[in-house]
Amino acid sequence: IFSVSPRRAPVCAPPKIRLFSLFFSLFWRTRVKSTDTLNVRASVSTVDPYVTISTSYAYYGDIAPLASGSNVSSPFVFRVSELCPCEHIIKFDLLMNTTDRTFYTQVQVAVSRPAPGVTMVYCWPNPVRSGTLHISNIPLGSRPSVSIYNLVGEEVALLRDGEGIVTLNSSMRADWDLKNKYGRPAASGVYYYFLRSDMGSAKGKIAVIK
Repeated sequence: IFSVSPRRAPVCAPPKIRLFSLFFSLFWRTRVKSTDTLNVRASVSTVDPYVTISTSYAYYGDIAPLASGSNVSSPFVFRVSELCPCEHIIKFDLLMNTTDRTFYTQVQVAVSRPAPGVTMVYCWPNPVRSGTLHISNIPLGSRPSVSIYNLVGEEVALLRDGEGIVTLNSSMRADWDLKNKYGRPAASGVYYYFLRSDMGSAKGKIAVIK
């Protein structure tokens, strides 16, 4: 009966800005007037570890048939941790209550912010069992390269821009397919990655479990 706009909203911000306001328009899709549209309230929640909601409640009032209501006057407010990945999707649960009924939906918000430096670079999933290992939060336009080494110091893989390193909205990411430079699957064990870029270097440990 209700539709929500936006269902997925992009949010872009400078790296030091971590406080956001969230607005939803609720649209009553039928021509029938009923108490379902009266006294509309909404609340949001999330289990995202990087998000803290400071204002989770909004009042929409009465919404007429084929009309919409917005929470511009009482927005949801949430804070994003400085540890949040530069490219991140937040999933919010939106619960709507009227005089007689309760509605539920899920809304996604895409957060994109420039990587402030190499100090926020991290790899995931770690340990990795299959698929692809990602090294995220690499500063945009920093001409990065990533070397993967095994415990005896042998270079297993080399990732460069266009060859394992991809450019995202406001950062870059290195993707290792868990294969060595000869195309063979990497064995289980501990590896190290070394990132070199125009904005500095970073390193970390990788555990491959198969």
